[in-house]
Amino acid sequence: MLLLIAWYGLRAFVFLAGVLLVFITIQSTIHTLIVPRAINTPLINWYYAGMNKLFRARLALARQNTYELRDRVLAMYAPVSLFVLPFVWLTLMLVAYTLIFWGLGYGDAWESLLVSGSSLLTGSIRLPRATKLPIETA
Repeated sequence: MLLLIAWYGLRAFVFLAGVLLVFITIQSTIHTLIVPRAINTPLINWYYAGMNKLFRARLALARQNTYELRDRVLAMYAPVSLFVLPFVWLTLMLVAYTLIFWGLGYGDAWESLLVSGSSLLTGSIRLPRATKLPIETA
C-alpha cells in the first residue's frame, strides 16, 4: 500500500512539474515576443548565457584569436540565438506535456512522449491508449 502511495505521489509531482514548466515557458514566450518593454525571465537569461558560452567556446578552440575571427564568429551570435529560441520553447513544451501525460497515467514515458509530440505538432493524430492504473488491478 505504501508503494502505491509513493507511486501516485511521484506521478503527482511529475504532473505538477510539467504544469510549472508549461507556465514558465509561456511566460518566457509572452515576455519575449509580446511585451513591448524589456522584461528578463530566468529561462531567457539561462538560454542566452548558454549560447554565449557556446560561441565563446568556439573562439577558445581557434588557433589564432584575432579581431577578424571574433567579429566573424560573434556576428552570428544574435541571428543564431534568435533562430534557435523558438525550437527551445517547442522542446520545453514537448517535455512539459510529456511530464503531464505521464503524471496523468497515459502509459509509460515513451507513450507519453509520442502523445505529447503528436498533440504539439500534428493536431493529435496519435491518441493515448487506455491504460489500467495500478489501483484498478487490485
